[in-house]
Amino acid sequence: MNKPEIKKILAKLVAINTSNPPGNETTAASFLSEFLKNKTQKIKLIGNKKRKNIIAFFGNLESDNILLFNGHLDTVPFNKTEWQTNPLKLTEKNGSYYGRGVADMKGGVAASIFAILEAEKLGYLKNKQVIFAGSADEETGASSDFGSKMIIDYLVKNKIRVKGALIPEPSGNKKLLTLNLGHRGLIWLKVKSFGKADHAGLLRKEDNSILKMQKFIQGLYSLFPKNPKKVKGIPQSSIRITFINSGNDQHYNLMPQMCEANFDIRISPNENNEKTINRIMKIANKLNIEMQVIKNTPSSKISKQEKIVKVLENVLKSRKQKYKFGFASPTCDAHWYINAGIPTINGLGPVGENVHAPDERVLAESIYDRVDLFVDLIKNF
Repeated sequence: MNKPEIKKILAKLVAINTSNPPGNETTAASFLSEFLKNKTQKIKLIGNKKRKNIIAFFGNLESDNILLFNGHLDTVPFNKTEWQTNPLKLTEKNGSYYGRGVADMKGGVAASIFAILEAEKLGYLKNKQVIFAGSADEETGASSDFGSKMIIDYLVKNKIRVKGALIPEPSGNKKLLTLNLGHRGLIWLKVKSFGKADHAGLLRKEDNSILKMQKFIQGLYSLFPKNPKKVKGIPQSSIRITFINSGNDQHYNLMPQMCEANFDIRISPNENNEKTINRIMKIANKLNIEMQVIKNTPSSKISKQEKIVKVLENVLKSRKQKYKFGFASPTCDAHWYINAGIPTINGLGPVGENVHAPDERVLAESIYDRVDLFVDLIKNF
C-alpha cells in the first residue's frame, strides 16, 4: 500500500471545493478520471457541464460477478472563519487529517479507489469486475436527477447487473463498525396558512393564520407519536419544525395574513413516503393549508442474507473486527441502488468526527485500514 500516494490524492480531492450548493463536482470527477485513465479498463463521465459523475470499470469486464463502490464527490458548505485549519487544505495533526469532506466522504472515495487498484495488483480481479462510481449532488437530499440516478440509469441501459455495492460513508467508531442495511426516508415540506390581516385590538372574530398553522402542526405531530411501537433494529420516523415565520415581528398589533413553516420529516424503513404525504395532505386540505413537497427521498433496506452482507461479515470476523447492524438516520445514495435491485451496504467509511461541522477530521490510520478491509472484500466477493 502506497500511503504517501493515498494521502496525496486525498489532499487534491479536499483542495477541490465541491461545496453543495453549487457542487461543481465535474472538477473532482475530471481529476479522478485523469488519475485513473491508465489504470482502468473504461471510464465514463456522465452528467451536465458542472455536475458530472464518474464511472470507472476495473478487472474482467466479461465477468457477471460485479461489485460496486459508490462515493459522493460533493460536500456540505463551510464557513472558513469557524475553522482552526484551512478547510480546503488537508492538514495532519495528532494522527488525524482535517479538511472539508475528509470524513464525508472523500476519505471513503480515496480508500475505495486505492483498494481497487491494490486488489488488481494482487490479482484478485481476474474473475470479477469492480466498478467505482463517484456521484454528484448527494448532500442536498440524495434525490436529484443528476447524481446517482444517472449512474443507475447508465447501468440499467447497458445491462450491467451489479451483484452488490458498498457506500463507505462514515459510521461506527474505531472499536465497533456499523453495517447499515439501509436508511430512513426524507420528506421536506414548505407549508403556508392564510388568514385576514386585521387590527389585533378589535373585538371581533379573528381569522388568524398563526392559529391555523398551530392546528396543522398539532395534526402533523399526531401522525408521529413520541413513543411509537418499536421494531428492533429499525429506526422510527421523526419530525422537526425547522422554520416558522409570519413576517410580523415588528408589529405587535397587526394580525398576520400569512404564516409559513418548513418541516423535516424522516421516514422509517418500515413505512412509506407516499402514504405519509397523503395523510399529511388530508390535514392540510381540511385546514385550507397550502403545502409543497420540496424533497421526497424514499427509505431503503436489505436483508442480512444478501451476498454483500455475508461476505463482509466473514471478512470482519476474519479480521477480528467487532461490528453491528444498523440503519443510517440521514439519507444517502443507497436507496437508488437498493430500489434498483442492487443489495447495498452504507457505512464502513474511515472513522471521522465533526461531519458537516467545522474542523471535520478523520483518523489517518483508519483510511489505510479501510483500504485493507476493502481489498479483503474484493478478494472474497
